[in-house]
Amino acid sequence: MSDIEKDIRRYFEQRQELFPDDFYEKPQPRPAQPASQHTTQRPRTEADGSWITSGNPDAEIIFLCTRPLKQDLEAGELISGDSGILFDNILKAIDLTRKDVYITPLRPVSKSGVLSDRSRIEILDNLIDGNRPKVLISLGDNAGNEILGRKEKIDEVHGKIFNYRKVPFVYTYHPEIVRRNERLKRPVWEDFKIIRDIISK
Repeated sequence: MSDIEKDIRRYFEQRQELFPDDFYEKPQPRPAQPASQHTTQRPRTEADGSWITSGNPDAEIIFLCTRPLKQDLEAGELISGDSGILFDNILKAIDLTRKDVYITPLRPVSKSGVLSDRSRIEILDNLIDGNRPKVLISLGDNAGNEILGRKEKIDEVHGKIFNYRKVPFVYTYHPEIVRRNERLKRPVWEDFKIIRDIISK
C-alpha cells in the first residue's frame, strides 16, 4: 500500500470514528464498471463533441451537475475520487448504486468548446421525455437554477420539491462541497430522504 493510500485510509477511519453515519462508513473500493455504464458519450448535436456522463442512461433517477470537475475529466467519469466514494455511500444509504442512477453535466466539455446550455437542456428534455424519470436532482444550485430559471442559493432551495416537465425536481449539495464541509452531511441526508420518498411512490 502506497503512502497516499495509507493517508486516504487513515482519513476515512478518522471520519468514521467522528461521524458514524451510514454514508460515512469506511468506504470499499468500487469494482470496475463495464464501459456501457461509465462512458464518454458524443452528443448528437455536434459530430466532434463529447461529454462525460456516469451511470445508467435509462435510469429513473437523474442527477445534474453544471460541468465535470478537473478530477472527473482525468478519471473519465462524473463524481469521482474521494467525492465519488462519498456519493456512492450516500446512494448506498437509500439502497441505490450507480447502476440505478444517471449523472450528466449541464455544460458538457466538447473538443471544439463548451456546448451552449440551451443545446444541452434540449438534449436533457429529450432524455426526460423518453425515460420519464421519477426524479431529477441538481447537485448544487447552478444546474437547477439554469433549468428552472431560478436565482436562489442552494441553502434556500434544498429540501424543497419543484417540478420540471411534470417530473419532481430536488436540489442537494454537490458531493465535493460536502466532502469539504462535513456540517452539510445532515442537510444532504435530509435531501436524500426526500429523494427516497419520491422514488418509493
